[in-house]
Amino acid sequence: MTMRDCSARSLTFAAALLLSSTDALAGHQTVYGGRTDAYAASQAHQGPYVQGSTYRVVNGVVDNYYTQQGPGGTVTGGGSLAKSSVAVTQPGGAGGQLFGNAAAASADLGRGLLKATTESYGPNNFGSPLGFASARLDDTIFFTNNSGATQTISFTYRFDGKLIDPAGGNPGGSVSLGFSCGGNSGACYNAANNTGDAITFADANGNALSLYGGLRHPEDSWSYYFGTSGACFGENLYCGDYSKSLWEYGLNAPNTGGVVDGYIRAYLNIPTGMTSLGFMGTLNLDCRGASSCDFGHTGAFGFGTLPDGLTFSSASGVFLTDRGMPGGVPEPASWALMLGGFGLAGAAVRRRRVQLLA
Repeated sequence: MTMRDCSARSLTFAAALLLSSTDALAGHQTVYGGRTDAYAASQAHQGPYVQGSTYRVVNGVVDNYYTQQGPGGTVTGGGSLAKSSVAVTQPGGAGGQLFGNAAAASADLGRGLLKATTESYGPNNFGSPLGFASARLDDTIFFTNNSGATQTISFTYRFDGKLIDPAGGNPGGSVSLGFSCGGNSGACYNAANNTGDAITFADANGNALSLYGGLRHPEDSWSYYFGTSGACFGENLYCGDYSKSLWEYGLNAPNTGGVVDGYIRAYLNIPTGMTSLGFMGTLNLDCRGASSCDFGHTGAFGFGTLPDGLTFSSASGVFLTDRGMPGGVPEPASWALMLGGFGLAGAAVRRRRVQLLA
């Protein structure tokens, strides 16, 4: 598998949507079924050839199409619908120099967390060692509003990490948060029996937001692309901003020492009765040329304080059930760069993978 193949595949699966919809929970639409998705790839030259180890787990099941164990490499992973995790390593060397990479990722519906890391050691040898890591969560949230009035709530995706670029490898990545009601940009059919426009975007005070002269329903996504050379928010790779009036966000990247942190937040008006809303969140890392990315304490999803009379459940039955209070802030990113030969560095990296993804 080439570097180009590996990168393209990781981006392809991370961008794909689960579009199958079924009637569920008293006639309310399941937009996305519960899903945890973790993928990691490590590559390094062994002499003139690039060798690679890759692994992907979806809902705890290994995806054999993305599984490859290179010479001397390791692949591990597993889990369940509630949590999927993977970890890979790939040693390399050329001209008497040793180098290698270890990458890992995990997605946890119960805690609402995405984590990903890719760590390299040794010199940059024509773009290697390198690593890719991706994690993704999907679910459908069912709201029950018995308060007697429309309620405004916030939904936030917080992320933080660090980019290490000792050899000019220009590491980078992206995070995204998307909402869907199974309709389109002009309608959100998530009232009873999949009829009627229900949930809408709002500001923090509950005022409905409009775009192009009409109310905007949750059928949008927002992404943040970051790298050592810059950062931007947008709906696509070119950082377009047509939906910025619907989202609140904050950035801090690239900062001193390669720190990347920020959040994406939407305010939603939830009407009385029962409604449904699908969401998908992703974290993708692309760290080449002996660079490293540590996002092992990142990707926390959660609601703000829910008003009395408003409750939620999920299609998976798992989302945020492992946290005492939804909406907590993730712990700060941490970093320990691995040095030395492959035997020492590889073992240390593998031990740290277990700690990060536990």
